[in-house]
Amino acid sequence: MLNNLQVGMDWSDRLLIAFAVLYLTVIAVGIAGADLHASADEVSGGDAWLLITSSLAVVPTLEIPQLILLAAAVGIVIWRHGPKLWWSCAAVGHIGAALVSYAVIGVAIWLGSESADATAARADYGISIILAATLGAMTAGALAAPKDERSRADQVVIALGIIGLVGMLAFSIGWYDMQHAIGYGIGFALAGWLIDRRVFAWTRPRRG
Repeated sequence: MLNNLQVGMDWSDRLLIAFAVLYLTVIAVGIAGADLHASADEVSGGDAWLLITSSLAVVPTLEIPQLILLAAAVGIVIWRHGPKLWWSCAAVGHIGAALVSYAVIGVAIWLGSESADATAARADYGISIILAATLGAMTAGALAAPKDERSRADQVVIALGIIGLVGMLAFSIGWYDMQHAIGYGIGFALAGWLIDRRVFAWTRPRRG
């Protein structure tokens, strides 16, 4: 018997899912290279393209946990809400959080902060912000269901999203780390807006 796992998918959904798998694979095998990170100094100096490539850069000391958590969160969001929503939240969350944090750092430097000045030259790795934005989207998606209609899966996803945010904030101790909260907030707000307005058509895959 055939199943209907592709019900609700068009060619663009399949392509974006393939790109999501490719993206995670590139990160996992480390073929993107180690020089793709951004920094506030480099971006303000005109290397804006690093805002994109830094999404392939992982903090070496936390590589494995971040990859596992990111793959799981991406899978949940794509399964429940489709690849278009995930890519939208991941891209806007990542780039938006970086730009906001760099602006804050720039203002702090102008005000005379030596720690902000030192941070601006350091590498900024983007994978954790993609994760934060994805967790935000994941949480918003589950909260979009009316409270009295939420399934057990919705409740679990909400709990995981909040736990993920708390866990990330617990490790957020530097200037760049403000991006975790910002990225989560952008992912949460954008996903909620997209879902409420049904911008992207998506039928959750089901076996049958």
